[in-house]
Amino acid sequence: MLRESPVPMPVVLLTVKDEEKIGNITTLIWIGFFSEEPLTLGVTLKKKRYSYKLIEKYREFGINIPTLDIIKAVDYCGYTTGKKIDKFRESGLTPVLAHSISAPMIKECPIRLECRLDEIKEFTDHDVIIGEVVYSHIEPGVIDTTGKIDFNKLRPIIGNYHQVSYYEIGDLVEYWGFSRRQT
Repeated sequence: MLRESPVPMPVVLLTVKDEEKIGNITTLIWIGFFSEEPLTLGVTLKKKRYSYKLIEKYREFGINIPTLDIIKAVDYCGYTTGKKIDKFRESGLTPVLAHSISAPMIKECPIRLECRLDEIKEFTDHDVIIGEVVYSHIEPGVIDTTGKIDFNKLRPIIGNYHQVSYYEIGDLVEYWGFSRRQT
């Protein structure tokens, strides 16, 4: 029986409010979208993580989509604890004010999603933190001429949890529904 996720997933930086410092950052790869109306997403986090307690306390969080340009900071934020250090200062990432939540967002991340906590679904090893996206910001520099996100401009990071490795997205192969187009 398969006991590990063989699926590569996007790497994100989760930000939360922290009264002791600017805020906290943690690196995650288990993320998924559950609904479009309202736009709802979920991330997984272990209860022992510092950010988990802050999400429970403030009931909000930010999801920041990093690029390959900041991969060293992304990795650093996943292997240090915010209990002991200021990850913004130590990683060199720049906090920016959010539009709708009190958690800081990350300037270097071209896509930033502000979320309010809906619920926490408990599991044995990681819990799913489910939140509604209440505001989103997308930098114009990652948008193509049709108004869509250009992944070659965005350069998101893909991670594989059990291979403990990072990857980048390749080229566009085709658009959904291409098999039904008339030739």
